[in-house]
Amino acid sequence: MKAVNFTNFTATDFTYPWDNVEYTFKAGQTTQIEDYKALHFCKHLVDRELYGNGKPLNDHSRSALENNCLGAVSEDKPQGIIESQVAISNALLTETPTEAPTPEPSEPAPFCTQCTSKGGRHLKICPTKNKDNFEEA
Repeated sequence: MKAVNFTNFTATDFTYPWDNVEYTFKAGQTTQIEDYKALHFCKHLVDRELYGNGKPLNDHSRSALENNCLGAVSEDKPQGIIESQVAISNALLTETPTEAPTPEPSEPAPFCTQCTSKGGRHLKICPTKNKDNFEEA
């Protein structure tokens, strides 16, 4: 669990529940909270802003608004939460799955040594077609 900065970048206060507890973020306030809570609040704050402006929730400006909400706490981690998650997702998607090598198909043993039939019956030209004198091992 990491702590990140969550910023209410809007001009109005934002209140949203987490586990039946109301969290209120004043307009322009930056608060350090757990990363999973920050992602939760960020999603709902961005949803509120997009909905309030009459835009669809999957609008192209969504990622810019999410980046306004979230930022890394430490200076040695320049990537924000959203960029980190996208990088991890892309790495998982581009990773080629390793497949088990397929065994070479082996030639089945002939059914009969006289006609080299591979099936369950003799060929028409087999001299032992009507005889039951197969050599048994």
